[in-house]
Amino acid sequence: SSFACGTVVGNSAFGTERFEPHNILLTFMGACMLWVGWYGFNAGSAIGGTAGADAGIAMLNTQISASCSALTWMLT
Repeated sequence: SSFACGTVVGNSAFGTERFEPHNILLTFMGACMLWVGWYGFNAGSAIGGTAGADAGIAMLNTQISASCSALTWMLT
């Protein structure tokens, strides 16, 4: 189906221009909201079954993954 869609749409200018966010502040605020939301989702899910170490590990994994993605975004 992607081949048929590409044939109908034709060539696009995707990849020819550098994509830059139009507003860095809104990008940062959106990333922060996602980060806080993932804390509630991951740790909240772990607390529902058993309280204790599972919630702590879920929060630690969330923190590490968000930090690694932020560093990758800043360095690339």
